[in-house]
Amino acid sequence: SSTTPVVDGDVLFIGTLARALVVALDRQTGRIIDRLQFGSHPLAVLTQSPTLYRGRLFVRVSTTESGAPTLGPNYKCCSSHGSMNAIALRHGRLTLLWTTNTIPPGANFSGASVWGSQHSIDPIRQQVFIGTGQFSSIPPEIEACQGANANLVVGREHLANEPCLPRNVYQTSVLALDTSTGKINWARPLAPLDAWNAACVANLFLGDPNAEPGPACPKNVGEDADFGMAPTFVLGSESTPDGRDVIVIGQKNGNLYALSAQPGQIQWAIKTSPGGLEGGLSWGIAVDDYAVYYTAINYNRVEFPLPDGTLISNSAFGAASLKDSRTLWQTKAPRNITSMVSPVVINDVILTGVTGNWSENQIFRSGLGSFVVTNKITGQILEEIPLDSYFHAGIATVHDYVMFGTGYGGLEPRQNGSFHVW
Repeated sequence: SSTTPVVDGDVLFIGTLARALVVALDRQTGRIIDRLQFGSHPLAVLTQSPTLYRGRLFVRVSTTESGAPTLGPNYKCCSSHGSMNAIALRHGRLTLLWTTNTIPPGANFSGASVWGSQHSIDPIRQQVFIGTGQFSSIPPEIEACQGANANLVVGREHLANEPCLPRNVYQTSVLALDTSTGKINWARPLAPLDAWNAACVANLFLGDPNAEPGPACPKNVGEDADFGMAPTFVLGSESTPDGRDVIVIGQKNGNLYALSAQPGQIQWAIKTSPGGLEGGLSWGIAVDDYAVYYTAINYNRVEFPLPDGTLISNSAFGAASLKDSRTLWQTKAPRNITSMVSPVVINDVILTGVTGNWSENQIFRSGLGSFVVTNKITGQILEEIPLDSYFHAGIATVHDYVMFGTGYGGLEPRQNGSFHVW
């Protein structure tokens, strides 16, 4: 499991990677009460933490299939898709209440997984928000449409509707769903047609910089600019755009957005950093009454300037004004190291970290990470504490305690790790 458990009284809910299960456990004894599988695809997984609201557990489905083409040329890519689901535990049984697919049956697309963090609820409009991923594969007629429209400029910052994309297929989009029925209240696409899978970067996984993309790579390779995190809902105040309720979300290409909670109109959009294989903005953001705090991963280590003009090629911690997107500060991650740690804001500080070392001879990050504390007003790094392993996890705060785990690798090789309580 890579999900955070959810507790409801004496019941503990977890999601699994293998078989995409939600498991209900007795919190006191660990006894399995019931389990429910989402779909039959062998590569379906649950990567996000469920959200419990008014007796319903909201669960999103993603897949590891976008990486399957690296298993060999005989793998036929691809057939999985994402979904959002609501379930309930009734009389000792987990019951499916509704399912909303990101790709309708028979559409001949694949992908559009629903990744990342924990989805937020709009209690005023009774809707739940999700962000979706890119396509893993698209039909031949859509590839032909792309070729015919190759010279067409899609609107400013790629925010206009894609001419080749059917309206009921939701890739790289933010969706608001009715919590009772799963009906899509609105959908906001935030990228042109984006078809990508791991066959497109076969050189990384094969260790050969000259390797050509595999046969499963789409003809018109997309940016892989999907959403790896869930949107964050923020109640309207004098610190939000025009006082509106908004949702805030970051994208793997480095874009950060504020959308109105209804009907999903873009209030502002900014570029925080270059994108990359794992971002950009990927694992989550933090929001308080005045600012949005983020980790600009810059996974591909592209040189870019901080607000003071300093050029860096690793990750940065940053803050943007919730009201108007102004960059309040950006701070270079310590020691030229990459960070894939999502931030937490508490009191006057940001809790975050750095993930591991990088060198020209390494494909992936490795080594020891650090726990990092920054001033939330200035971005100044107040403390850096070395850890025992790779650090690629979220941070939880409860009362006076800080908790996190080490050792999770993502695309990187796994390492032995620990659970920390400070």
